[in-house]
Amino acid sequence: MLEVTSYRLQVLSFRLEVSGNNVTENVFLSLNGKAYFMATIKRFEDIEAWQRARVLAKEIYFLTYNTLISKDIKLKEQMRGACGSVMDNIAEGFERGTSKEFINFLRYAKGSCGELRSQLYRVFDQAYIEQDKFESLCAELEITSKLISRFISYLKKSNYNGQNF
Repeated sequence: MLEVTSYRLQVLSFRLEVSGNNVTENVFLSLNGKAYFMATIKRFEDIEAWQRARVLAKEIYFLTYNTLISKDIKLKEQMRGACGSVMDNIAEGFERGTSKEFINFLRYAKGSCGELRSQLYRVFDQAYIEQDKFESLCAELEITSKLISRFISYLKKSNYNGQNF
């Protein structure tokens, strides 16, 4: 038996405020007649893609210390650089204060997700990690990359141009 559930989602209001380096986004939604308040982004640490990139960086550092990757000095350093670049570019772009620069830095972060995923293929092909670890890390990188893409799309469509723009 196929059960179909439908939902009615409506944006009740949207407000974006800029104060100093803080961007506050207030979104009120209605879902099936109930009102919900969406979270705001005031610091780069509030950005889900940055949070996921931080977790990935911890995992990559663990792998590069505790597996055969540690012996492949060049690859180890490339992986550490790429994973740090994802979170660092999100942070730096946010702190730049303009949406144009933020979008550019988000693109760099997205590119670093692809770079790290490619490096994981090399690690897997050299049998430095097991297939399940390879697949889980690649999947997490794809999710992070999609979050960054969605954030770029949102910023392009929004009226927010940043405090310096």
